[in-house]
Amino acid sequence: PTSPLLFNLVIIDSGLIDHLRQRLRGHRRLIITLYADDLCISSWERFSGVARNDVHGIIERTTGLQINPGKTRVWRFERSSPRIVGISIAETHTEPHRRILTIPQNQQSKIRGIVHRAICNRNDEKLWQQAQGLVAFARSVYGKRPLPARLRKPIKHFRQWHRHRQKSR
Repeated sequence: PTSPLLFNLVIIDSGLIDHLRQRLRGHRRLIITLYADDLCISSWERFSGVARNDVHGIIERTTGLQINPGKTRVWRFERSSPRIVGISIAETHTEPHRRILTIPQNQQSKIRGIVHRAICNRNDEKLWQQAQGLVAFARSVYGKRPLPARLRKPIKHFRQWHRHRQKSR
């Protein structure tokens, strides 16, 4: 639980974001996203191999952290939506170049399955708590926007059962 906090303290204290912005200042619509203990750097332009290596070097020199190459991905918004901790950063269809957070379909299917199992096994406290966390995660990703169709009905049923469960306690 302290890992995200420590990560963010190191990032902020080291001035990493300013170093990265300076090095990548020529890239159109550069976005640097910190989420928990993950860092996502994205742009509408391709990062050259030199820029990518520079970014790795800047991160390691500035923070003392080592990058895990196995967890490093390169995305271009024009080709796909980058993902960070199970959330996809997608472009809207109605407003080009505006990005929104979404949950990829494979992750939606997992959430749907766990929520369904929790409803069917109401006495399984651990499963119920896991489903509660996933429902809260989905709501936080979509905010005031409607949930995707595949999540709407199971989450609605779960919330109804949750209210019923709270009243009976």
